[in-house]
Order: sequence, then structure tokens, then C-alpha cells
Amino acid sequence: MKNIILAATLMAAVAGAGSAEAKNRSWVEQYGNGHAAAVLQDGNGQRGHVYQNGKKHRARAIQLGNGNQFAIGQDGSANAAELLQDGNGNIAGIAQFGSNNAAATEQSGNRNTAATIQTGTGHEASVTQAGSGNVSVIIQYGK
Repeated sequence: MKNIILAATLMAAVAGAGSAEAKNRSWVEQYGNGHAAAVLQDGNGQRGHVYQNGKKHRARAIQLGNGNQFAIGQDGSANAAELLQDGNGNIAGIAQFGSNNAAATEQSGNRNTAATIQTGTGHEASVTQAGSGNVSVIIQYGK
């Protein structure tokens, strides 16, 4: 339950961030060892946050367009997250707790929202959304 609350808080923080400014903002926090993270933002008003704790997590986020927002939170070991947003006003969040989980989100278009939460071991999730106004939520838990 603590992990789901942390994931919801992380996603809510990104969703609540305003995109009125032209600046892009991203921050990465990594604890433990063996993590890798890459963020590319091209456009205006992009926001992003990567949090990784434990060991050997991988995270990659690419935002093209304007006013897109993302959050990736990973805790445990060897989780992988990939996120691509191309368009305007898209919001995406990936939260993974446990080990060997993989999540990918790709959104093209405008005002799409996607959230993936995985707890446990060995889960895989993939979201692809094209067009405008799409919403996706994936929650997986267990071993």
C-alpha cells in the first residue's frame, strides 16, 4: 500500500505542475548503485522527474512538443522504464516496485494520459496511444 501511495503522489505532483512557462524542467534522483537514466526534452514547458532507488534500474524519457509531463519512480532492483511523448499536453507516469519489471509508454497526439503501476516481480506492461484525449491505467501486483 505504501508503494501505491508513493506512486500516486509522484504522478499527482507531475499532473499538478503548470506548463505556462516556456522552460523545460527535469530532475533525476538516483540512490543505490548501477542505475542509468536519460531524459530528452525538445519543445516548451516540458516537465519530468525520475526517481530510482535500489540497484540496476534503467529509465529513459523523451518528450517532443509542448507542455508534456512525466514521472518515473522505481524502487527495488533491475526495473526498466521507457517513455516517449510526442505532441502537446500529454501526461505519463510509471511506478515500479520490486524487481525485473518492465514498462513502456508511447503517446503521440495531444492531451493523452497514461499511468502504469507495477509491484512484485517480472511484470511487463506496454501502452501505445495515438490521437487525442486517450486515457490508460495499468496496475499489476503480485509475485
